[in-house]
Amino acid sequence: MWFEEHIKSLISQAADDFDDTVAADTVLQEPGDGGARDQMLDQVLAAQKAQREQLWQKLHELEDTYKHAVQPSLCGEDQTPEKKLLSQYMYEERELSSELEKQMNDVNVISRPSDQTIVELQFKESLFRSTDQLHQALAFIEAELKESVETLQRETAVLKECKEIRSVLTDKLDRVRNGGQHIAAPDSQMEKIPAIRQKHNATMGDLIDFLDMYYPPHPCESPEPADEDMDGARDPNANFCELKFILEDLMNQVVMNPSNPYITLEPGTYWPPYIETLVKAGIALRHPEDSSKIRLADFRL
Repeated sequence: MWFEEHIKSLISQAADDFDDTVAADTVLQEPGDGGARDQMLDQVLAAQKAQREQLWQKLHELEDTYKHAVQPSLCGEDQTPEKKLLSQYMYEERELSSELEKQMNDVNVISRPSDQTIVELQFKESLFRSTDQLHQALAFIEAELKESVETLQRETAVLKECKEIRSVLTDKLDRVRNGGQHIAAPDSQMEKIPAIRQKHNATMGDLIDFLDMYYPPHPCESPEPADEDMDGARDPNANFCELKFILEDLMNQVVMNPSNPYITLEPGTYWPPYIETLVKAGIALRHPEDSSKIRLADFRL
């Protein structure tokens, strides 16, 4: 501040000196003596020039003094780290204050909607949410309805077939009761029975021959070690396991007791590799809860 006041005073002094020099009543020679008049003007101009140069020199000196006085504070050459940090914090504080003031001004000019507008927006949001939920529920209900219609059609077809079968069986039962006659099979079917029996016997014979050739009797695996002779031969009286007898038991159990077609494998009455062969080939199935029971697989189409 002192520098600006000093410059103003110098400029004011220079202006006053110029006014005094112009307004001074200088005694000049007659117009006829032109040399003295020109010499006087030259002296005035030289004095004014010297005065201007002196003022400009003072002005430059003051400017240099001001630069040397202000530069260390701006560049921070003579400042300690604490002062530099303080200056940085002060600068940040000014910036934050200005930003805060700007934000507060922006907040104050925000146009707030009326209460009725807020209520309408909330109602629209609720309406859209309810509409989405209803669309989802509608899609779920349509899928269930389609599935229910398909199930109803299947059940209706089954019910129709059952009614037809019941009607046919009822008519046959009434005829048997009223006429006292047994229902005889058609002659064409009776003629096929001997051929079917012959084919069945031939198939069973081929099966037995196949089993005797490729799956001969094998000593059963007993829980206790088998007795052996001195030369390592097994006891001839030991039990033998035949695969054909196991298949026979499985088939008889299926025919005689369809509700419980499983047979129990007693330890010492079978050879495990034969059982595993039947299971892996898909001919026999193990009980889901008891591994010591097996049954014949259902080959009916």
